[in-house]
Amino acid sequence: MREFFLLFDPWLIQPFRWPESPLAGYLLGLFVLGLLCVLLGDAAAILVSRLNRKVYGGYIKDMVHHHELSIKAAQSGSRENYKAVNRQAHESFGRYFFSQAAVFTASIWPLPFALAWLDLRFREALVRLPVLDYDANYVFFFIPLYILARVIYSRTIGRMSWYVRLRLAATLEEARPGPSGG
Repeated sequence: MREFFLLFDPWLIQPFRWPESPLAGYLLGLFVLGLLCVLLGDAAAILVSRLNRKVYGGYIKDMVHHHELSIKAAQSGSRENYKAVNRQAHESFGRYFFSQAAVFTASIWPLPFALAWLDLRFREALVRLPVLDYDANYVFFFIPLYILARVIYSRTIGRMSWYVRLRLAATLEEARPGPSGG
């Protein structure tokens, strides 16, 4: 893996060298690396959603269908029917929930690679935090900066109409009626 990381090293290290200040360069480089992880992860999540949209759409349709049936069963007063249909609705929700957990997992796949590269490059680099009397390594700074990059990315990209259309095409296409009209 070392050779793999060294192949990308010249590009990954560049943001760390942009500012004059070593600390500013370190923090900027970590933030840019985090943003790169967010971009690659989002592309992977969109791809996974796109490839599985029919399956996920089936989960949504089942969930909605069983929920509607459970409401009708509750209104009819049949406790047994309500419990049976509601259990099916919960199972459909569980399938959809865990499928979305898989999409989230696809969105964070770059993190282990980024952390491995950081370990290769900055294993010995420690930043002294005098207030805490603690020497912090790259993980201490990278994880919060990655989270910040995710927040900034999601708040910005979500306002771009082309991105909203892309996400909808990847996730909601299955909700459209099929040839049979339903």
